[in-house]
Amino acid sequence: MNKKWMNFLDLSEILKSRISHAPSLWKAVFLYGKRSYRVVPGAGIVVTGFSLLFFSGQDPEIGRDFSWLIKSQLGDQKIRDIIGDIAKPGWSLRHPVIAHEEEWVCRLIELDPTSEVYARYEGADVLCFSV
Repeated sequence: MNKKWMNFLDLSEILKSRISHAPSLWKAVFLYGKRSYRVVPGAGIVVTGFSLLFFSGQDPEIGRDFSWLIKSQLGDQKIRDIIGDIAKPGWSLRHPVIAHEEEWVCRLIELDPTSEVYARYEGADVLCFSV
């Protein structure tokens, strides 16, 4: 698996264009509460006008902007299953999706080698995972 840091400002418009042209291949993963997460299909990303957390910045409730964009041929439910199987809630100082990020990203890419995962943390950089 390859990892590459990219600047969000350089990447933002490219991602928006790619999502607009093939929304069925894209999903967004957002933290939800202290131990849960949500998967939003690409059509939902487009319908919101790209105002979802990955593109808009910091979440006012939790004060951080951890979120992921996923390009994959795997369906929404399969991605939920992969993350859910690996990032089971338990005692941790970190959110389980964050604490087990490398594991679920590796599994996703293993099942669909064409997958790309873009991780946005607290800042202007995006970590890109791919084969």
